Amino acid sequence: MKISVTFRHMSSTDALRAYVEEKVGKVAKLLNDSCEAHVVLSVERHLHQAHIELITGGAFRIRAEERSEDMY
Repeated sequence: MKISVTFRHMSSTDALRAYVEEKVGKVAKLLNDSCEAHVVLSVERHLHQAHIELITGGAFRIRAEERSEDMY
């Protein structure tokens, strides 16, 4: 599974990248091995945002978005 993580308006950290890969990897196990994940992490004012898009073999696109005061 291919996971790409993009950071906007914040610095990239290895710990946060590993956390994303761990959590998205758990969801990807339920789908199939030919799945791709695009994750965008950003900060706007005091809110941390995560946009996740899973693409499964061209058949499905699953999108999710969450806002929180803490990135984890």
